[in-house]
Amino acid sequence: MLEVDGPVTDQRSILMSRTVPSRIARWLVLALGLVLASCALAGCSYGAELRQVQQGLLDEGFDDAGVWVRFFESREVSEDRVEVVLVGSSMDREAAWEIAATAVWEKLPVEFDYLLVEYEGEVDTATYAELEGEFGPRPDGLVEHSAPGAVVGTVARVVAVFIVIGVIALVPVMVLIRRNRRRRRLRGKARPAV
Repeated sequence: MLEVDGPVTDQRSILMSRTVPSRIARWLVLALGLVLASCALAGCSYGAELRQVQQGLLDEGFDDAGVWVRFFESREVSEDRVEVVLVGSSMDREAAWEIAATAVWEKLPVEFDYLLVEYEGEVDTATYAELEGEFGPRPDGLVEHSAPGAVVGTVARVVAVFIVIGVIALVPVMVLIRRNRRRRRLRGKARPAV
């Protein structure tokens, strides 16, 4: 039979009780980091495309440009908008509108209801149908991120995040279960036979 000295067992249990919470804490920190990273990636689905359109506007000579995709939903109205704010440059409003509308129409892969362009304190708007009439059909592949597609993509990302969280949370639980089983087994073997 296996004989275990009392003080050694106590020292081991003290050592294990100190290390297990720190391991769990490490796993929880890792899980939290992965959740935050997943949420950040899910929220930035249009980030690269928006930066590409913004950079194109800056290359056209504007001092600054902001491009946003906004989704509005209420009981009466459901709208998807692309908003562009242009700062600086010495061109007239019509030329600024033409540059901004062309950049959004040819580069931004999202279907929208309205385009709003603000330049020199004035806002010009156009519907998707008006832009399609002015510029013709959009290049292939730019309508793949329509608003319903964006919602489906976001839902898929959220489901994936929860699956990852579940797997990450399951690992420490399994470690604790195995540790407790091993501890019970060792206690059973350590007891002297009567």
